[in-house]
Amino acid sequence: MKINLTKPIIFMLLHIATFGLYSTWWIYKSWRFLNEKDNLTVNPALKTLLSIFYLIPLLSRIKKYSKSKNRAKTFSPILIVFWIFCYAVFNLFTRFLLDVIYTLIHLFNPSAQVFEFCN
Repeated sequence: MKINLTKPIIFMLLHIATFGLYSTWWIYKSWRFLNEKDNLTVNPALKTLLSIFYLIPLLSRIKKYSKSKNRAKTFSPILIVFWIFCYAVFNLFTRFLLDVIYTLIHLFNPSAQVFEFCN
C-alpha cells in the first residue's frame, strides 16, 4: 500500500487553486488509505461527506500513524479543526460585512439608485 505525502505548502496551494475541493479529495484519500491499512469497514465517501464530525478522528489516526513510522511532527488535531472553524467564521463574517457595506452604499448614494433604475 503506497502513500503519497503532500507537503503543507502544496496542500494549501491546491486548496486555494481548487476552491477547497482538493481538501475534500485529500480527506477521502486519507480515509481510504486508513481503511486499507487498518482493515476498517468504514465508508470513506460517507466519512468525507460527514467530515465536519470525523475530521478530528482522521487527524488523530494520521498523527498516530506518523508516530509509528517515526515521521511525527507534533500537531494537535483539535487545534487544526479550531483553525478551520475560525477561518470559516471569518469568511462568513466578511461576506456579511461586505453585503452590509454594499447595501449602505446603495441606500445613501443617489447616483447608484438612478443607475439601477435605468437598467
